[in-house]
Amino acid sequence: MSRRPLTYQVIEDELRDTMARAENLTEQFAVAVSEKSEAEAAYKVAIAKARLQARYELASSGAKATDQTTADTATVATEEEFKTYLISEAKYESLKQALYSARERGDQIRSLMASYRDVAG
Repeated sequence: MSRRPLTYQVIEDELRDTMARAENLTEQFAVAVSEKSEAEAAYKVAIAKARLQARYELASSGAKATDQTTADTATVATEEEFKTYLISEAKYESLKQALYSARERGDQIRSLMASYRDVAG
């Protein structure tokens, strides 16, 4: 693969592409923030309900409702909500990092543009 000669136009095109990518990532990140919040809220509500249900069922059956038993029972009962939450959190973190990288790349290209202008005079 051959590289194009470095010209101001090439640098400008790269900056335009990078900024378009950053804008797209910003939109995706906004959606991911919302999805993560909803998944986290759903998981927290589900785990709280499952803990209460586990305590009630264990107490009703005469079994000792230890904190660990209650937590384990609630974790099993909320497996899907927890998976959804973890996936949304991973997506959020991934997009957050990609957006940061795109912004950093934009800063690097702007610096390169300034250096190119200085050299070109």
